[in-house]
Amino acid sequence: MENLPFIAKPDFEVARLQELYELNILDTGQEERFDRFTDLISDVFDMPIVLIGLVDSHREWFKSYKGLSVNEMPRNISFGAHTLYEEEILVIKNAKKDRRFDGNRLVLNKPGISFYAGAVLRSPTGKPIGALSIIDNKPRGFSSRKQQQLIHFARLVEHELWYSYYINKTRIATENASFNDFLTGLPNRHILQERLEQAVEVAQSPQQIAVISLRINQLQELKSSSGAEIISFIINETSKRLKKILMKSDGISLWEEDHFILFITINPQTSSLLIKLENILNILEEKFEFNKEKYSLTTNIGISIFPTDSHDANQLVENSIYAMRLLAPDSKPPYRFFSEEATTKLTLQFELEHLLIEAIETKKLELYYQPKVNISSGLICGVEALCRWTDPTYGSISPKEFILIAEQSDLIIKLGEWVLREACKKNKEWQAQGLRRIPISVNVSKKQLMNKDFPDDVHKILKNSKLPAKYLDLEITESFFINMEEVIDNLNIISKAGVTFSLDDFGTGFSSLSYLKNLPLKTLKIDISFIKDIVSNKHDAVMVRTIIAMAKSLGLECVAEGVEDANQLLFLQAYQCDQIQGYLFSQPLTAGEFAKLLAEKNIFKKIIQ
Repeated sequence: MENLPFIAKPDFEVARLQELYELNILDTGQEERFDRFTDLISDVFDMPIVLIGLVDSHREWFKSYKGLSVNEMPRNISFGAHTLYEEEILVIKNAKKDRRFDGNRLVLNKPGISFYAGAVLRSPTGKPIGALSIIDNKPRGFSSRKQQQLIHFARLVEHELWYSYYINKTRIATENASFNDFLTGLPNRHILQERLEQAVEVAQSPQQIAVISLRINQLQELKSSSGAEIISFIINETSKRLKKILMKSDGISLWEEDHFILFITINPQTSSLLIKLENILNILEEKFEFNKEKYSLTTNIGISIFPTDSHDANQLVENSIYAMRLLAPDSKPPYRFFSEEATTKLTLQFELEHLLIEAIETKKLELYYQPKVNISSGLICGVEALCRWTDPTYGSISPKEFILIAEQSDLIIKLGEWVLREACKKNKEWQAQGLRRIPISVNVSKKQLMNKDFPDDVHKILKNSKLPAKYLDLEITESFFINMEEVIDNLNIISKAGVTFSLDDFGTGFSSLSYLKNLPLKTLKIDISFIKDIVSNKHDAVMVRTIIAMAKSLGLECVAEGVEDANQLLFLQAYQCDQIQGYLFSQPLTAGEFAKLLAEKNIFKKIIQ
């Protein structure tokens, strides 16, 4: 009889098991996407045994296992079963000296467990369902930095565990919900539009109908930092709160991922729209609690009024959206009404769109160039091309503003083609001048990569500019993962021609490790938001170290964006980041200025040393 302590099952055992079984993963075959994790984690931590384990009522079953010859073990001897009780991680430096485990046959016999560290794996709603475990047969220390790295790997494993579940759930819901949103159960756009049209038709003076466009701010940032499951929770909770204060005659629909449309019938003689708005704001100011963490979010609200702003239901909705989009995330008050001023601003946006078309066609745009520097040698090893626009009437227009305008139409295709053509042409000119040959990086949009003609366009541009393909690098973002199947063929075609790819702003979106392995990537670019506070913020520091370690394990180069001071540089040197980019070395330069910089051989050597 083994000398084992009694392990009580948690109070939430029934709910925990139900969510585990709903994932439909238990007793499925081995999959390469999970085996890649165990191989990578074994390499990063130098551990002989790595397990991705799920704990059901009587056993711990391993979806992937390295260094172990069995795919399950009884729950009463499982170290993973103990991990379920932890908030994040269980660390046992020497099991032979731990009273909980010194009689365990896994310690006394093969595999002879001495060191164990397990990070909790959770279901989409936060219930513990298993553990990501690393094991050694000798005692080991395990620093807080390494603990955080293992926890971050556990989050990535969770996304893989949930992936098929979410895909299947979405498919079923889409098939069954022709009239309602599958997440919230709210009427879809079409149904809300019909109800609004009916309300407009029967409204009698002095009745008014307020159409409200409500956007929840910070959702994209939260999605980047905490994952998609919290977004689903917040959207669902928001819909519940809003439904509680609406009358039966009112309407509500989830319009977009972070955007609701409501309409409210108002009698100015008996009720106040502003009071209704205050009620909405008050219930949404209440914190959202998810996985024992509390989140405060802000909202932007745009309002259009029937009959003042329009008699047409579609136009009322559009007017409310326009008003909402004119608000900044921190606007006080956080709402505004549609007005002539709003119309004027929208007219300006349309005018800028036409001016952008003209700027592309008449070559009024300009490229600036920011160097990438090798962190060891101090040599310029690459350059990123950045588009700038100065209009005679409106002056310098922010890239965020005009690129957003371009992305909302097919202008992004023309703009992207112009940038790509000019960048390749300029790089070839520098090479012809005898300057050092370096790759030039160009940002490409999802619309460009989804275009079936894009590989041919790249080929023609390279051919016409006579620039070898290896000197062109295309930067993509994590948003490409959402429609991976629509772009992967083009990525592979272009990669086989010799063009390289970089993943820009890494860490701000949802990057599945299996996607990273399948993409023809050469480089990961760490987003500036992590670099900014790496010296003072432990979380950012751990994230950057983890990303660098993961990149190296995957055979990828790592570039840090937004490096502005020597302390950031020292940190990145210490953890062997490959390249750096930022104002510490150079702001974006004109073509002539960059050519002079490239001609200087040791211009950054003193900074690096």
